[in-house]
Amino acid sequence: MSVDPITLEIVRNGLVAVAEQISIRMIRSATAVIVKEMEDCSGAVFDGQGRLLSESASIPIHLNCIGLCLRTIIDHYIPLSDWHPGDVVITNDPYAGPTSLSSHHTNDIIAFSPVFWRDRLVAIAALNTHHTDVGATWMASRGWNVEIEQEGLRIPPVKIVRRGEMDKQMLALVLNNTRVPQSLENDLTSQIASITLAGAEVVGLFERYGRETLEACFDALMAYSEQRTREEISKIPDGIYRHQEVILDDGERGGPYKLCLELTVSGDEMTFDFTGTDPQIAGPINAPLSATYAATFYVVRCITYSSIPNTE
Repeated sequence: MSVDPITLEIVRNGLVAVAEQISIRMIRSATAVIVKEMEDCSGAVFDGQGRLLSESASIPIHLNCIGLCLRTIIDHYIPLSDWHPGDVVITNDPYAGPTSLSSHHTNDIIAFSPVFWRDRLVAIAALNTHHTDVGATWMASRGWNVEIEQEGLRIPPVKIVRRGEMDKQMLALVLNNTRVPQSLENDLTSQIASITLAGAEVVGLFERYGRETLEACFDALMAYSEQRTREEISKIPDGIYRHQEVILDDGERGGPYKLCLELTVSGDEMTFDFTGTDPQIAGPINAPLSATYAATFYVVRCITYSSIPNTE
């Protein structure tokens, strides 16, 4: 089914507005300074297959990291067939799944809520929020830890809300592992409420346009993003570009360390090769794979055109 460009643009802006509202609600209702003042949260909307449709213009290092985490959950923990109306899934474990394609660090709790329209899973609303304390050695994730066990409670992908009912035992477990239980309870429930409301907003789009038209728009948006991104990449001269950055200190009396990149541009494709980068080190400056992807995506967005939609 083809979609006229006017409808496509209206739907695109509608999806972006939903993602932006997810973050705005979180910021306005939060008690933690890192969210209320620093706005360290990011909203996103996915289609019924878990493909990214829109993101809020929030934290650059969050760029599509939520989508990577969602794919880990779907593939290794909770398949889409096990998502039901009213469910909310959360995780903060950087090492969920076979690799580190999940949360960037334990303070980032990512929440997902499935959106159903006429008994069909049509979308997923999500919100990544940096919480002040999850029981780590140091609050606010700025301590010089040398192992993941020092970084607080690790929550594997679990349903904290099932069919609209909060799992009070799970909530109690999380709140028992923080120095600021009142703040965390407020912000976690605000996070859940924000994506639940986003679900209603997405349903409004389906009520207005119907499933066939909206899903055609979803496919068209992703195709357009790919087309425009490839056009921008093709403007870069073909070749191999190399750079090495030296990190003098890891905070654990170690260093210097190397970050190496070999970037190959060929036509409308780019390959990022980090071979030569030093392996994981003792100090707390390692990047999970999800953060490496997000940083790479952000660079590509910076050197392409700003109006290209952020989609899968």
